[in-house]
Amino acid sequence: MGGLNCHRSGVLPLMRLMLCAIAVGGALHGCSEDIQGEPTIPTPPRAYLQPFTPCCQLERQSSSPMDPDLPVDGAGPFTSFSIEKIFFDQQRNRTIRADIEMPSEDGLTVAASWVPYPAILVVHGFSGSKELMRGYAQRLASWGYVAISPQLPYSGIVDVLFNVKKFSHRESAIDLLFILNSLCCESNDPSSILYRRIDTSRLAAAGHSMGGKLCVLASLFDDSLRAIVGIDPVDGAGPQLPPPFEDLFKGPEFPDLAPEQLPGLKVPTLYLGGTEGKKKRLGQACAPEDQNYHQFWLYSPSPSVEITFVGADHTDFVEHSLLFDLLDPCNLGTADYRKVRSLSFKYTIAFFNHVMRGWQRWADVYEGVGADKDKQQGDILWTRK
Repeated sequence: MGGLNCHRSGVLPLMRLMLCAIAVGGALHGCSEDIQGEPTIPTPPRAYLQPFTPCCQLERQSSSPMDPDLPVDGAGPFTSFSIEKIFFDQQRNRTIRADIEMPSEDGLTVAASWVPYPAILVVHGFSGSKELMRGYAQRLASWGYVAISPQLPYSGIVDVLFNVKKFSHRESAIDLLFILNSLCCESNDPSSILYRRIDTSRLAAAGHSMGGKLCVLASLFDDSLRAIVGIDPVDGAGPQLPPPFEDLFKGPEFPDLAPEQLPGLKVPTLYLGGTEGKKKRLGQACAPEDQNYHQFWLYSPSPSVEITFVGADHTDFVEHSLLFDLLDPCNLGTADYRKVRSLSFKYTIAFFNHVMRGWQRWADVYEGVGADKDKQQGDILWTRK
């Protein structure tokens, strides 16, 4: 979920935490103060080895395959082959589970054509799960990308209630870079299923809500990422909670990116968001207007594209289920979430196919005549710089 201003609720402190946590797929955020000045790049929380992705610096020269010229709103020429992998960062004592979707021609093995594949992180929001992003990962794999969906440590719904002090935006951003580096290393390991499958010169990230913020933060930490999609990203340093929780989401572990740090980005960006995310329920907004996707676009350097989904709320962009719908406090939109997700898939694929592969026709899909057609139909608004 996006930013729930929990301090505005009239419920008890524990109930506040539970109310914020129950919105599966989101992020707890509160109000942040705008600080004007020159952009500053955040420093890592402790003295980690630099750079974060040494294996990804071994750039492999590769050319993109020919565009298969399939419809822009559907799957690519591959099916997907999925494995679950456990990454362990011994230096930080952090275990990260991830689903990896890979291009396949038979659904059982990794495809041999189009190798090596660009790799893209697909990141869930606070109190969410990797399963909420599965649709994005599978669609990306069908277009010849290795898509990695991590379950970020200490960010699930149970951790919100019982282990929240271990959560850190900075540490989670470094988790993403650790995963990328591990994949790049395995791409050079003959014993790995990923051997020569990862194009270490073409790495990117897409994330929903807090996951979108983490993708941006990871890019500010390290220059291995080449493009970022923020799917209704939410900034912020956390909610202002009553004692003894008032400092849980404050300080250097939860840096605000707008307005100071976003100008330091050096990669193309695409930001997606809905008109209804800023709406409040019980005095709380899932994607507060002063922390939402528009703030990311406003302070990011060019090239950057912003697409606003008319009538969409914060969780329309992720997987839904009956239980999800029953518990979702962000369900305030008027748009059909199936159409929102379909368009979000289309724009995400189009952006990466254009930026990462250089396929020119895809630019029109998210920043040209294709986007204009969707605008004329009343589905979106869009702008670029």
